Amino acid sequence: MRLDVSRRLAERLTSAGYEAKVVQGKFIIDEPDMDSYSDWDVNDFNDENDMTAAMFTPLHYWVETNGLIVDKASSQF
Repeated sequence: MRLDVSRRLAERLTSAGYEAKVVQGKFIIDEPDMDSYSDWDVNDFNDENDMTAAMFTPLHYWVETNGLIVDKASSQF
């Protein structure tokens, strides 16, 4: 989930009376769909190895509240 979406969700949950926090982590993908990365540019990374690593372990955000994980974007993986 994008950071801005996670922040907005955490804010809404907090305003509704829940304790909520945004968590950052990496999602491990065994076999990424390489077609999804066709528009990536190695110039956006330190080198090609960093770009490849990001395909297999992308940075991801989710919200934790009351012992639950809320991840609206988990299906993208």
